[in-house]
Amino acid sequence: MLKVTCAELPSLIGQEIGPSDWTTITQEMVNQYANGVKDLEWIHVDVERANKVLGGTIVHGLLTLSLVPWMSRSMLHIADRGTDLNYGYDNVRFLAVVHGGDRVRLRRRILELSPRGEGLLLNSECTVEVEGSKQPALVANWKLLLFPGKDTIPRREPAKAA
Repeated sequence: MLKVTCAELPSLIGQEIGPSDWTTITQEMVNQYANGVKDLEWIHVDVERANKVLGGTIVHGLLTLSLVPWMSRSMLHIADRGTDLNYGYDNVRFLAVVHGGDRVRLRRRILELSPRGEGLLLNSECTVEVEGSKQPALVANWKLLLFPGKDTIPRREPAKAA
């Protein structure tokens, strides 16, 4: 694991961090995700049918994407980050199928760090690989808003009545 401070983040621009450890996406994870988002399409949850037709169930692309922050925590520790917020993703591309039971890992390349309000906006290219596959499962630019040294998030002013 790479440990840095917010002041050291600019030195990482252009560098790849990782890979993370391999993580198995179990069928139980797929089923829980499917239930949570109400996407019970057979390709995700009908193991017998999916095995016959597709070679296994297909993991929701958004489930794979949602693992990026978790996998990232095992690769990069920003000591003084305080609170952070997921600011969003740009250019998300699902390039290869992930099957239930597959193992995935993350590679992250720091692209940019810029001031944003009271915080810092960290932009990273994230690539999720599937064990045994030459093509990544997904590539996305992840934006994380850091509030160095603060354990709170700045409050928004309430909207004024018209």
